[in-house]
Amino acid sequence: LSMTYLSFNRPLDEVRHYTLLDGRDSFESDSITFSAFAHLRVRKDANESDQSVIQYFLDQDPEDKSRTHLYRRESRRLTGDIPEDMERFFPAYVIVEDVVAFDLKYWNNQEQEWLDEWRTNKIDFQPDRLPERIKIKLGVQDGDDVVYFTTQVVLMMQEKIDLSKGQQ
Repeated sequence: LSMTYLSFNRPLDEVRHYTLLDGRDSFESDSITFSAFAHLRVRKDANESDQSVIQYFLDQDPEDKSRTHLYRRESRRLTGDIPEDMERFFPAYVIVEDVVAFDLKYWNNQEQEWLDEWRTNKIDFQPDRLPERIKIKLGVQDGDDVVYFTTQVVLMMQEKIDLSKGQQ
């Protein structure tokens, strides 16, 4: 999450958002999709870069519907797909098993308050700006107990990338 970024650089007639942060609230089953400089190329001459779109979400275990896991999905390049479409094109992998809570909060520095959702690709949310911080609360089933982990991530690139600046 700390490598999240936004960019102005897309064709003028393009309506898709190639870079985004789309954080959706669903009680304690939140999801987040974001563009980041976090992709690691593992094959020489691969048609990839360090840019990718990453998605974290909760879903049921495909074999045991009583269990819920935290999944991670990643595109190898910026595709302009909306978060709902990523499922069709990219596989998801379990990163934490038996999750009972995945709650995200977004720090709105302008209003000095935590928000439940943050969507840079929607005009009625926070168009084209990132939160300064994201608070993550993860609850994991441990036998009969639930163990909670809480942390905050600072988003380092607050200003959108604009390669047209300085060109005459």
